[in-house]
Amino acid sequence: MLRTLIVGVALVVGAAALPSVSAARDMVAFSSSVEPGTIVIDARRRKLFFVEDEGVAIRYPIAVPKSSEEWSGSATIIGKYVNPDWAPPWIVKASRPL
Repeated sequence: MLRTLIVGVALVVGAAALPSVSAARDMVAFSSSVEPGTIVIDARRRKLFFVEDEGVAIRYPIAVPKSSEEWSGSATIIGKYVNPDWAPPWIVKASRPL
């Protein structure tokens, strides 16, 4: 019984320490030259922007790679997957061979 109580208290305290979903993102003003639905990553500021409406985006904090392991480009998102099939680019594979 005491063990169950301790586990329950630990879960409540742990849940209270977690940031809320709203803390992980912010609605911000964004350049109106970007179409809604576009994702823009600002690696220098460590932010991802998902453009919602004209001039408004949701800002998310992100992690960025080391300066020696970055790459750039653009891509089209063709779907959402529960377990996506992804492989790192060749330059990342070369720096960390299996």
